[in-house]
Amino acid sequence: MKKHWTLPALFFIIVGAYFLFNQFSYPLFQVMYSSNGMLILFGLAFLVHAMIEKDAKSMLPATLLIGIGAHFLWKDAVSFWPDDITSILFIISIGIFLQSKSTKSGLFPGIIIFLLALFLYFFPSNVPFSPNVQKTFPYIQKYWPMILIIIGVILFARRK
Repeated sequence: MKKHWTLPALFFIIVGAYFLFNQFSYPLFQVMYSSNGMLILFGLAFLVHAMIEKDAKSMLPATLLIGIGAHFLWKDAVSFWPDDITSILFIISIGIFLQSKSTKSGLFPGIIIFLLALFLYFFPSNVPFSPNVQKTFPYIQKYWPMILIIIGVILFARRK
């Protein structure tokens, strides 16, 4: 069985280079000295791993990490970029598109998520379920750790 050490090796290289450049205050990477920059760097590690190992499953986490890191790093610099769930839906749909291009399957969920993101981008105040979401969000915000624990226990109990 072939062992894949590419991803851990890339993680070590990226973390080492990150702290080395941070230690010497290298001006080119000044914008990357944040958690958002670290997300982008780890996303690049997943992307390089996907290309080297021909692992299509690493395309989605690569796109998500790079996209979310770039979103939070440059959201104030781009005037038309949405600062809500719409941007995350765009990033997820791009990741699914890239993964489906490599695997030749799974394009339909990407299209659905992209269309939902377009709908929310162009019609943000006309969403019929928006008041219900605004009412239930404080409860979700308060109890989300318990929800995650329950989902984890259910998934753990269902494993075979």
